[in-house]
Amino acid sequence: MADVMERDVKPRRGTGGLVFALVLLMVGVSLIGRMFQMDEATFNVWGGVLVGPMLFAISLPILAREARKLGNPRLVRMFAWGLVLMLLGSIIRYTITYEIYGGKADATGYHDKGVLVLHEISDGNWGANLESYTRTDFIRYFTGLAYFVIGPSLLGGFMFYGWLAFWGLFFFFKAFAAALPNASIESYGKFVFFYPSLLYWPATIGKDAWMLLWLGVASYGVALALGGKGIRGAPIIILGMAMAGIVRVPVAGMVGLGLAAAFVVRRPSKKLGHIAPLVKIATVALMVPIVIFMISWAGEFLNADLTSTESVTKTLEQTSGRTEGHGGSAYDSVVVTSPADVPLAMVTVLFRPFIFEAHNFQAAIAAAEGMVLLFLTLFRWRWLVAALKSLRRHPYVVYAATFVFVFMIAFSSFPNFGLLARQRVQLFPFYFVLFCIPPAVKAVRGSRAEAVTEGRS
Repeated sequence: MADVMERDVKPRRGTGGLVFALVLLMVGVSLIGRMFQMDEATFNVWGGVLVGPMLFAISLPILAREARKLGNPRLVRMFAWGLVLMLLGSIIRYTITYEIYGGKADATGYHDKGVLVLHEISDGNWGANLESYTRTDFIRYFTGLAYFVIGPSLLGGFMFYGWLAFWGLFFFFKAFAAALPNASIESYGKFVFFYPSLLYWPATIGKDAWMLLWLGVASYGVALALGGKGIRGAPIIILGMAMAGIVRVPVAGMVGLGLAAAFVVRRPSKKLGHIAPLVKIATVALMVPIVIFMISWAGEFLNADLTSTESVTKTLEQTSGRTEGHGGSAYDSVVVTSPADVPLAMVTVLFRPFIFEAHNFQAAIAAAEGMVLLFLTLFRWRWLVAALKSLRRHPYVVYAATFVFVFMIAFSSFPNFGLLARQRVQLFPFYFVLFCIPPAVKAVRGSRAEAVTEGRS
């Protein structure tokens, strides 16, 4: 059976050579275009036509190999369609940005600065004369590095960042499969690879794709560490948090808080025997100063008081873009000052704007999606309950739930629906974990009751 499944997933013979030839052809055509000094406006689009298929061709063998590792022949199709839809989302995002908004978007600024960085790099100045290499300046610099490889194509840049976002979602999927192999991994895959916001908002030049990528990497490291593979997981966690922290330190810190909570709740290994309570105390004693250090370090890095909700909100706004589609989207935000404010904060971050709060087309689309997510939450309430009941057995669920809770508290005070709609794409891969733990139901066979598990579709 295993041999049959492996044959089903393995690419046909000759696929590798075909992919290599396709990549060479695209690179050759790109070089010819440059030799003939194709004008920048044309290359902005034409270059993207090359970049998209090239990225897909490079990714397909890797995705096929990963599907073989997981032993599920259907996953390769899910991965491939997820990547195709993400690249298509980049085209849609590009079209809306420049046909509807007239290019008034963060992506335009990143592209323009990226081209300047490219020229500096081409002249041998790898420092590119930037004030810093964090937050916005980092994305500018990274965009220049990307253009050094793919060429200064605006649409190509959209697709490249969309490709990064896809790999972030892929690492979230790997994390879920590693941490929760008995859960519904196909359901989780359908959520993260096909949810509309995850295919649209990060599919552009900007911070959202970068954050998704490294949050996914960090989460995969967390899954390994919580599964007893700390030596493998720790470097991946550090890498993911460091790369995410370059752009948005508070969000990277949420990963640390989730990890700390998961280790505190995690059951000690049975191999520890009588010393298990001592190990638990030692774990808590180790995690508390680490969390305090992370909060202090992040506050110093951002010159902000991260114990204050208002300060955190202001800092997050400063490290986020504000220009695209935000006009007319302001609302009275929710500042959490007591436990009574938490439910409204959760509703705001997850489901708003409501239909009656939408005053333009894009807000109406966000409202419609919020309603879909609300119905999904209500429809899967038993799965949500099952996830919460499994916190002791599945520390990765603790990690995801902690991130969701802290994120909702911090972002509920964002005073703009357009900005909130973009930022919460970082939340969804964590939130969807709570919908993919199948609930156990009682079934009666003859005179004996036994626990069975619902279908995992």
